[in-house]
Parts: sequence; C-alpha cells; structure tokens
Amino acid sequence: ARLLDLVRLREQYLDDLAARWARAMQRLAERARDRLLRIGVRLESLSPLAVLARGYSVTREPATGRLLTSAEGVRPGAVIESILAHGLLRSRVEDVELRNPFEDLGAEPEGADG
Repeated sequence: ARLLDLVRLREQYLDDLAARWARAMQRLAERARDRLLRIGVRLESLSPLAVLARGYSVTREPATGRLLTSAEGVRPGAVIESILAHGLLRSRVEDVELRNPFEDLGAEPEGADG
C-alpha cells in the first residue's frame, strides 16, 4: 500500500507540473500574440497604403518610374503621375518652383531641409 501511495503522490505531482506548464505556455502564447498584434498595428501605420490613405501621394515620372522627391529637374510641360490611395492622376506641369512650399505657412514639416 505504501508503494501505491508513493506512485499516486508522484502521479499527482506530475499532473500538477503538467497543468502549470500548460498555463505557462498559454500565458506565453497570449503575450506573443499581443506583441505581434502591437507590431502589426505599428507596421500598418507605416504602410505606404496607410500613408496614401492619410492624404499623401507618390509622384513619379511615368516614362521612367522615377519617384519625384524634388521639383528640381522637372520642367514645365512634363507629364507626371500621382499615385493616390484610390486612383492615379496624370498631370502636365505648368510651373516649377524650387522654394520650400511650407515657408508661406510659417513652419516647416518635420524633416524638411528648407
């Protein structure tokens, strides 16, 4: 009977360990899931599509696909494309100004090089 009691005690101990291990794994999985969700939200906010949805556009030369980050090198009469969140605009440039467009607003955007 004593040996049977010892076996039952060990069996209970192993059952308790298994239950603790299962709870620990569940907590670990929940924390990993929560972390992945937070990272996903951050990535989504940085997505080019999310940026376009906030009202920005990507402008390029249609012939070369070169992205335009400056008015320098663009001539009046040039055709450019602006990619929007919903659609594309093809435009002909009427005028080119190389000044900072934010000067008139009294502030520069973050990261602007004036």
